[in-house]
Amino acid sequence: MIKARAIENGNFHIFVNRFGTEDGFQFWGQFGGGSRIVSPNGDLLAKWKYYDEELVVSTIDLDDLEKVRPFIPTIRDLRPEIVDLLRERSHKV
Repeated sequence: MIKARAIENGNFHIFVNRFGTEDGFQFWGQFGGGSRIVSPNGDLLAKWKYYDEELVVSTIDLDDLEKVRPFIPTIRDLRPEIVDLLRERSHKV
């Protein structure tokens, strides 16, 4: 799902999940790690181990945004007047 979100939104997707245990969580006290960084075209740029502490450093190239976005239909076909209308209606809710 992380890859799909990055591609459909034309953005870098950075999924962060902590590792270890935490008191007070009755059912979800264990956290498994496994963070990821995915580029706008779906390439995996960095990944962290599951069930282990790890520091990973990654560089993102913002020029990748301009290379990919013209090919993303949801952005290419965006009609600003509809976004404005949605914004107006959301303030009324």
